[in-house]
Amino acid sequence: HEEAATSAADARSRLIVDAAADAILTFDWQGRIESFNAAASRLFGYEPAEVLGRDISLLICTSDKSSVEQVLHNAIETG
Repeated sequence: HEEAATSAADARSRLIVDAAADAILTFDWQGRIESFNAAASRLFGYEPAEVLGRDISLLICTSDKSSVEQVLHNAIETG
């Protein structure tokens, strides 16, 4: 019963995030994209299947690798 409730709650959360007007994406501490909602698809021009598991630097407009690393570090530090 507890597992089914958790699964239902996860499904509701995914529906809410996907219906959000704002772009919402999550990534792990190594910078790999874990989730990418419909608004993020519209904003960045990628379908979720194209970006999930890929490095967040794909979405950051900079040629300076240290800038990407700093953005990632700041996001992790500030939550």
